[in-house]
Amino acid sequence: MRYKNFNEAEFLKSINTWLFVLLFLMVAGFFTWSENIIITRVIKVVGRMGVLIGSYLIYRRIVNNGAPDTLVAKMYWHQGCILLILVLVFCLFVEYKCRF
Repeated sequence: MRYKNFNEAEFLKSINTWLFVLLFLMVAGFFTWSENIIITRVIKVVGRMGVLIGSYLIYRRIVNNGAPDTLVAKMYWHQGCILLILVLVFCLFVEYKCRF
């Protein structure tokens, strides 16, 4: 919901800053930070989860300021059919790989 004293320029600057931080975190997740593989994997998992959670929080902040919520589930039958097709394709793929 929009507030009475909503400053759009300040809001966009704030979103721009947070998107830049997420971009930095996402790019940093691709590099090896240590010679120890366990430390590298932990850093990558934490970085990727941070990007996921951060992008959702930014999305919620934008929606709370008046943008339409596009992540609302609609057409459950259609989504169920797509999920069923994906599961069947996965099963066929696994069966095909197991033959050889």
